[in-house]
Amino acid sequence: MSAEFILIHTAVACDKMECSGLK
Repeated sequence: MSAEFILIHTAVACDKMECSGLK
């Protein structure tokens, strides 16, 4: 897995779950 993929995937999940503690 590339870092870019992880960052994009995290951003998408963050958007869907309102990432409470990720910001």
